Amino acid sequence: MINSIINNFINDLNNTLLKDHNKLTCRDIRNAYIYLTDNFKEYFGSKSNFSGFTELLLLKIIEGWLLSNSYLKVSSGGTLNGKRTYFDKYGNEKIKTQQSDIKVMNGNTIEYYFSVKAIKIPQKVKVDVGDLNSNIVANYFQGSLYKDIEIPLALQDFNRIENVRHSEHDNFKAVTIFYSKPNGTNIDLLNKIKKDYSWYDYICLNDNNFADRIFINLLKEKLNVYQ
Repeated sequence: MINSIINNFINDLNNTLLKDHNKLTCRDIRNAYIYLTDNFKEYFGSKSNFSGFTELLLLKIIEGWLLSNSYLKVSSGGTLNGKRTYFDKYGNEKIKTQQSDIKVMNGNTIEYYFSVKAIKIPQKVKVDVGDLNSNIVANYFQGSLYKDIEIPLALQDFNRIENVRHSEHDNFKAVTIFYSKPNGTNIDLLNKIKKDYSWYDYICLNDNNFADRIFINLLKEKLNVYQ
C-alpha cells in the first residue's frame, strides 16, 4: 500500500510537470519546492535531505520542453572530466572532475548545461584545489588566492562550469538557475561574467523581473533558442 501511494505521488508529479512545462512560472517552481519541503518538515520533522527536489522539478520541466525533439535528451548527475589538473598531497597530478546537475545532450555531446542552486545558499565558499590554479578565478577575484580563502559562490560555480567546457563539450551554452537571488556582490560578478562569456547566463527564480515569467520561455531566451 505504501509503495502504491509513493508511486501515485511520483507519477502525478511527473505527469503534471511534463504536461504543464510551458505554463509554470519561475514563481510557481520556487513555491512548489518550498511547499513540498515545508510539508516534509511538518510531517517528518526535517527537510534537510530533500534538496534534490530543486533539480528534479527543473529536470522534468526541461524534459517536457524536449519531448517533441528527437535529437536532444535531458539527463541529470554524472561526473565530468575537467580540462584543469591539480596535484594531490602526495604530489600526483590529477584531473579536476565535476559533478553535473542537469545536462541536455545531443548524442554524446553536451548542448546545454544547467547548474542549480538551492533556496539557502552560501554567498562565499572556500576555494578547492581546482580553483587555486584557475585563470578564471584569478582574473575575477580581487585578492590573493591561497588554501581555505573564501571566494564568491558565483565565481566558483562558473569556474566549475568552464572547467568542463572542452573537448567534445567545448561549445555548450550554460545557465545557472538560482532558487534564491544571491547578494549584490555575486550579482555584480554574474553580470561581468555573462558580459565576458556570451555562452553563459543566469536566472534567479525570485527576481522581481522574472518571477512571473514562464520559466521555459525565459530559459529559451537565455539560451537564444526560439522554438
